Amino acid sequence: GFLMVSAFLIRKQNFEVSPTRSIDEVVYFRMAFQIQSGLENYNTIPYGKILHDGGRPLPDYFFKPLYKHPPIFTLFLSLAMKVFGFSELSAFYVPVVFSLLMIPLVYFLGALVFNRTVGFLSAIVMSLDPMSIVCSQKVWMESLIAFFTVLSIYAFVKALKTGTPRLFISSG
Repeated sequence: GFLMVSAFLIRKQNFEVSPTRSIDEVVYFRMAFQIQSGLENYNTIPYGKILHDGGRPLPDYFFKPLYKHPPIFTLFLSLAMKVFGFSELSAFYVPVVFSLLMIPLVYFLGALVFNRTVGFLSAIVMSLDPMSIVCSQKVWMESLIAFFTVLSIYAFVKALKTGTPRLFISSG
């Protein structure tokens, strides 16, 4: 619990002092707002037109009706906006929650493979990992991807140890 609270405070403080947002963060934030009126709005066309009119060169996918990334991250952002209100801080909660959930998940994985001491040391490293901190203080999907990757590994190792077919299937 202490690791998760301290990791949250570090990430939140870094998010709040960051002066600007990357284009990816703005894209995800805008699309999360857009899809609240329907998944057919899962695209970057309106924002692409604004950027293009401002003279910014953009890749072709900005003007296609289907955006190039899977929508699960944007759906989570949209849900966070519905729960916490329309703000950048609401969008921040999604990557930070998945980053924080990786701390106990890495503990359980380390404890499962080796022992509780290894699990605890792994959780400490995870809570202080610079890449985890950077990716979770940005509105990027990397924390979500990393969480589900580690969850898949955990389910697979647990399936190997217990022989539970459902865990093999869920690890896939």
